[in-house]
Amino acid sequence: MKNFINTLLFIIALIMTTSNVNAQCVTNEANIYSFDYNGHTYQVVKEINNWIDAALCAVENGGYLTEINDEAEQIAIYNELDNNAGIILTETQNRFSRAAIWIGGSDLAAEGVWILDGDNDGVGPQFWEGGVNGNPIGGLYNNWGMEPDNSSDQDALSMALEDTPLNLEGEWNDLGELENSMFYVIEYNTVLGSNENELKSNIDVYPNPFINYITIKNNNESPIQNISLINIVGQQIKKYSNNDIESGYLRVSDLNKGIYFLIIEFETGKSITLKMIK
Repeated sequence: MKNFINTLLFIIALIMTTSNVNAQCVTNEANIYSFDYNGHTYQVVKEINNWIDAALCAVENGGYLTEINDEAEQIAIYNELDNNAGIILTETQNRFSRAAIWIGGSDLAAEGVWILDGDNDGVGPQFWEGGVNGNPIGGLYNNWGMEPDNSSDQDALSMALEDTPLNLEGEWNDLGELENSMFYVIEYNTVLGSNENELKSNIDVYPNPFINYITIKNNNESPIQNISLINIVGQQIKKYSNNDIESGYLRVSDLNKGIYFLIIEFETGKSITLKMIK
């Protein structure tokens, strides 16, 4: 029950996006490099996506594009990217042929109003106002180079991985959210244990999006104990019976279209949360 409550509180804290339900998410677990810092887990996803789809993928996995709040976090993340993540710079080049990686910020909601917005819901604390000669807001951290310059209407936040004419490596840059496809960094508000990652990788849940049924194939050693379905405002709308769990088929035909969270609890006390779309 404690794991369920913690998961529920985490879901309520997230404001989700429905702008693009067909985004490509992580296709190979081998393309993820994980590290922990200050009670959070970070995943460097070494697969290319535009910023919109990268943010959606982060949300689908229970996180958000990393929102860098201070110099210490900036240094910790860049050190991992530069020294440990195994990034090949030619695989991360934007349309200007410079290596960069997506992080969680944008001025998509209002031009020149830069907010920390790793889940792309249009809501977040503003950290910058204006362009290259703009001003920090509210004492929040920023690490711009000679940016943001809004060249060709650039509205998404990235971190340079190599020197450019306007940036040193590690500095921030604005780039077009759809015109560029690069690697990205997902942040989680907790430390993900390797056991939790194994649980997710050893269970198949499909289809997603779903219509009438959700099928669950559990390949973990631990049996499933409870399955609950939560709506986007954190309300439990279904709790499945032992017969449903044993059959592996969950009836969902009566649900309205929208975003849901499937919480699967195992007999070991561990649990995972999966985002589902109807």
